[in-house]
Amino acid sequence: MPQEVRIASRYEDITNVDGIVWDALRGMTKVNPDGTREAAGGRSKTVIFQPAQVGTFFSQPNQVVVPAPGPGLAIIPLVQFINYQYKGTPYVDHGGNFVIAVGGSGWWQFATAGFWDQTASQVKYTTGGAPSVMLLSGWVNQSLNVSQTVADPTGGNGTVQVTINYIVIPVA
Repeated sequence: MPQEVRIASRYEDITNVDGIVWDALRGMTKVNPDGTREAAGGRSKTVIFQPAQVGTFFSQPNQVVVPAPGPGLAIIPLVQFINYQYKGTPYVDHGGNFVIAVGGSGWWQFATAGFWDQTASQVKYTTGGAPSVMLLSGWVNQSLNVSQTVADPTGGNGTVQVTINYIVIPVA
């Protein structure tokens, strides 16, 4: 039976696999042993996708940013930065959304029109992503991946840098 896990609660903290206690309600801040709280970023992973990879975000979906953490563990995203670096030729956007997914299940996306079809570098940023109450059973031992809906962008030569700050928690 899937386990329901409360990610953000006024009364609950999360202990990740690094032994750090996190307060999900207050922006995923670190809870120190003395009870004080401080901003903390958990783990971070950056992948720079080259033009040949950007051009296959739809035809080869679920390109890995953060590998699966292992049995009984789930990745909880905290902050995502998507940085398009314009290199002289913008992509032709054929519609759709850029998607960050856990396994094959998308949980954060944005329209790519006005992003990599521009003649200047662009940045998208968001915090969180996981709903406050959810079934994490589908997230156990799943990687964080990127994809594009509808069609591959074409013709551009810029890179897309994806940085995700996250924690890993045990899920029984």
